[in-house]
Amino acid sequence: MPLLQTVLDRSREASLSIYCHSNFDVDTEEDAFARRALSTSQRWKNASIELSKSNIEIYAQIRGRLPRLEWLELGGHYLSRSGPRFDAFEDAPQLRALVLYGSISVQKLALPWTQIISLDIKDAIERDNLSVVLSMTPNLQVLTLDYQDIDDYTDGWKPRKSGDIVTCPSLRRVHVTDLALSRFRSFNFPSLEELSIKALTSNYRAEKGDQKAEDIFHNFLEHSGYPIKKLKLAVRTSVTDFARMFDMAFRLMDLDIMLPRLATATLFFRALLSTGDKTGVLPDLRSLKAEYRTVNHFTDVKEVDDIADMIASRYYPPNAAVAEIQSVHITLPRLSLSCRQSFRARLKNLPDLLNLISTRDEIYRSFIRMVR
Repeated sequence: MPLLQTVLDRSREASLSIYCHSNFDVDTEEDAFARRALSTSQRWKNASIELSKSNIEIYAQIRGRLPRLEWLELGGHYLSRSGPRFDAFEDAPQLRALVLYGSISVQKLALPWTQIISLDIKDAIERDNLSVVLSMTPNLQVLTLDYQDIDDYTDGWKPRKSGDIVTCPSLRRVHVTDLALSRFRSFNFPSLEELSIKALTSNYRAEKGDQKAEDIFHNFLEHSGYPIKKLKLAVRTSVTDFARMFDMAFRLMDLDIMLPRLATATLFFRALLSTGDKTGVLPDLRSLKAEYRTVNHFTDVKEVDDIADMIASRYYPPNAAVAEIQSVHITLPRLSLSCRQSFRARLKNLPDLLNLISTRDEIYRSFIRMVR
């Protein structure tokens, strides 16, 4: 306790970041220590709080004393769903970012929900609870769902009727761990511009026509109509039809994609080859970042030829319907000397483009970079 007091005295009015974890058995000294730490709540800027049945009441002393708090992580396990509302953080005028985890019930949380612009949910959440949260956060701009739930593809996520659909007019960025895009059938994000999916996989338990990864992604965009402009995507399965997959992503301008194997990467680069068709794949694409690897850690000539042709067709688009690409960053297995020679020979008649391209090597991989 004296050491804590000394540290707090020396820091004076500096903003604090605090972490309070739960203990099942708290002795008198620990309780006094916690209460002294909580007495500094007026200085908190960031707080991570783990609640338990034994410590939840101690936080009553900070209610109305959180003028600086901007970021809050709140969670806990084995909490009663029938107890009173937890209102210690209800009055926090600067709170904008919220992280929730554990078995804490959102219905029991009294928070300044309308202020929240960033929400991260780290555990499984039922559709009804997610609906409650999104209904209470009309100004939400960023939503992150970190939990990979094997039940996300079930019909339970479908809206029972049109009145069950929750609209989030301000939401612009969504990050999910796995695809699980069927979870969003009950929600409408008319302003969504950025989507991040950590693992795009096939789903052979789904209904016919919604099993392949490209069908899942296509149907998601078709049903939602979201105006996505930026996509970060890790493909964890074979995709054979990128034209279908990106058919509804015609507004996409920025793509960051990780591909699982050589065959998939080859199909991807060939799909992006602009041939003059106004309905080509991703006509608005301006920034591309792609990565793939192979078992033997080396690239062959045919692969780099596909990449060179794709870059050239996007750098000098065949018609006004296709945007001029501004940057390309490709991480691929290590380039051999013959690959480098073939790549440059492929672009020898385009000196302006060739002068913008650089390559760099590491032990098992190489990098191709082009920036206007």
